[in-house]
Amino acid sequence: MGETQREIIKRAAIEVSACPDDGDAEPTHCCTLEAENTLGAPVWIQVLAGSVNMEYPFANDPVERLRACGLEIPKRLELLEWEASSFATFSITDISVDELAFLVDQLFTQVLGCDDAAYKPRAAIEALDT
Repeated sequence: MGETQREIIKRAAIEVSACPDDGDAEPTHCCTLEAENTLGAPVWIQVLAGSVNMEYPFANDPVERLRACGLEIPKRLELLEWEASSFATFSITDISVDELAFLVDQLFTQVLGCDDAAYKPRAAIEALDT
């Protein structure tokens, strides 16, 4: 499942150059993807060059939660910063846009509680101040 959702995420990731050929590229744009989980609550994930930032409504360590949820964690995923019940930011390098879309889809469904077949991510792109 999730092909439609991953295609939306993939198009947005391409638009913000979230998977640059140059691993040291500074992000110039951010894409905020919003959806509703199975309880009807809004949830969000942001993608930009080299990182993924997500809503994190939990108190425990994000990496442990990803493992406990059974995510296929990319090899080059590293927790940069997090605040309990607020957000978690991950650095991610050497990832294809398809792998990034798969990861974000997993975050929405396995961590944030969206229905795998029915959630509808909406993408909002914004330029970052440089």
